[in-house]
Amino acid sequence: MRRFVRSWRWPSQISALQISQVLRQGIGILVAILLAKSDWGMETIGTYEQLLYIGFALSFFWIAGLIQGLLTLFPQSSPDEQKRLFARAYLVFAVIALFLYLVSVAFEEPLLWLFTKERKLEYFQLYLLYWAINLPPYLLEYFYLLRERSRPLLLFAGLSFGGHFLAFAIPALVGWSFVCCFYGLILLAVIRHFILIGFLVRYSTWSWDWTKVRKWLVYSSPLMLYALLGGLNQVFDSWLVNLRYGGAPDTFALFRYGAKELPLAMALANALSLALIPEVTKNLESGLQQIRRRSTNLMHLLFPVSTLLMLTSKQIFGAVFDEAFVASAAIFNVYLLILTNRLTFPHTIIIGLGENRVMVYVSTLEFISNILISFWLASHYGLWGIAMGTVLAYWVEKIVDILYLQIRHGIGPGRYTHLGWYGFYTLLLIGSFILVYEPMRI
Repeated sequence: MRRFVRSWRWPSQISALQISQVLRQGIGILVAILLAKSDWGMETIGTYEQLLYIGFALSFFWIAGLIQGLLTLFPQSSPDEQKRLFARAYLVFAVIALFLYLVSVAFEEPLLWLFTKERKLEYFQLYLLYWAINLPPYLLEYFYLLRERSRPLLLFAGLSFGGHFLAFAIPALVGWSFVCCFYGLILLAVIRHFILIGFLVRYSTWSWDWTKVRKWLVYSSPLMLYALLGGLNQVFDSWLVNLRYGGAPDTFALFRYGAKELPLAMALANALSLALIPEVTKNLESGLQQIRRRSTNLMHLLFPVSTLLMLTSKQIFGAVFDEAFVASAAIFNVYLLILTNRLTFPHTIIIGLGENRVMVYVSTLEFISNILISFWLASHYGLWGIAMGTVLAYWVEKIVDILYLQIRHGIGPGRYTHLGWYGFYTLLLIGSFILVYEPMRI
């Protein structure tokens, strides 16, 4: 057995990161199915979705920006400086997590009112504790990526997401209260944190240099703002649902269960984008070739699956979740269209070229577009219109990115996207959407 493990050819670090992201999204879906099938009820599901939404809103932008900045700066640093970057990144994440935890506890009522239009939310304090402990370990997957260690990356992902599922599955099967899920999540976050500390003890040099940290923060600030503006589309959708429907947990759960992209798609595309930033930084031409080749492979995998899901989503939602969630299928079909946006990667090239401020301007345009389009469509089509506003806003950003690379750098979309396959699959997916379209009554 030991000989087999040693002879096993582990995936590359890029593939390992993609697998990790797929596991993260896959476990999220399994937990959603588990909750829908459990006896905890729609109100509990809605409360949990509200907690996830708040946690995402407070952390997604600075995590994404700092990690993208780290991935760009790391290849440009000396081996000794790279070891220091690991420790400094952990300290920055830990300080930010602690600060946000204390602020959220101190201003609980206004925070909840801002996001949910409610002043109290069950399990909020427990969720905050888990969330704060769990934020720094997000770094470990990217530390393994930068050290080109695919095996520990995959083992860590398996432990993390397997443990996450068990934190919900055990209380559901035994018949415990939903609050027990949070005790399991907190225990898992502590274990993940200790594994991160072990990595740092072994591979990093503990050295604080404010000048270096400031350089990282300044370099990452446009990326954080870019991530903030981009992620605000998701936050805005949930906020608009709460505004329009008075924070009703059942309606919020209905929207959130449908407002999910193709399982695998976002995980694989985001992981590929992040992993190829260092490649574009080191060698532009090689990076473009890798993006084109790997994105084409993703098209062959994801577009046929998306088309099949589009045609059968109504039946799937009724069977996998519950009849109460069948209406979510119409929203899910809209979100499946985002795949046509995900599988082109001009933003990866722009970040790899170090032109981070451009991304901020483009994301600002995207966010403004989302607000205007979603408010207008929501007044006519309700939840379905909110979802469609996001899809159209994503395309505003993508078109501007493509035009910028073409005009500013002479890099046409054909150099990083297989236009023939992309056009064929896009028409196939849109045709399927038109075929199964039904107006929503919510």
